[in-house]
Amino acid sequence: SVLLFNNSISFLKFLRVIIIIFGIILIIINKKNDAGEKSKFSRWYLFSFLALFSFTIAVLVLKKATLSADFSSKEINLFSFGLNFLGFAILSRKELSNYFKDKARLKTFLPLVIAASAFSFLANLLSVKGLILAPNVGYHEAIKSTSIMFVTLLSIKLFSAGFSKLKILGVVLVILGIIILVI
Repeated sequence: SVLLFNNSISFLKFLRVIIIIFGIILIIINKKNDAGEKSKFSRWYLFSFLALFSFTIAVLVLKKATLSADFSSKEINLFSFGLNFLGFAILSRKELSNYFKDKARLKTFLPLVIAASAFSFLANLLSVKGLILAPNVGYHEAIKSTSIMFVTLLSIKLFSAGFSKLKILGVVLVILGIIILVI
């Protein structure tokens, strides 16, 4: 946002970003191989970083779209998710017909996907509204990203995800860095 939208960044804000990056490094560090890891190219954090860069570009492009055109958050989401739907439909065209044949799997899976979709819809609608109003795109994204704290803590309890003290310190540093970046 500093380069594209002329937002300012101070040395202290840059230092806070470094704290966040250090926290991410602590989360990634693993003295043992992750469960189920087959090769060094199948590491989960590779996909996480690719998603990070993809979401970063998407947010910046969406902010640019809100500044250069008079579209509402609903219209922006409609176009964005319409294209997402087409992409996933093309990628899943072979599996789609088999999916509806397995009724037992459908009964278990469908309610979860509907619930996740409802919250995703709400999150994306509110996210674009916040993006439109935010004085700095980074502030909006930083606040939104504090959801990692809840996801991390709940996944430990709900999915019995193992977590070391080092990884918890990493999450705390990321959250702390995000909070002080915005304040």
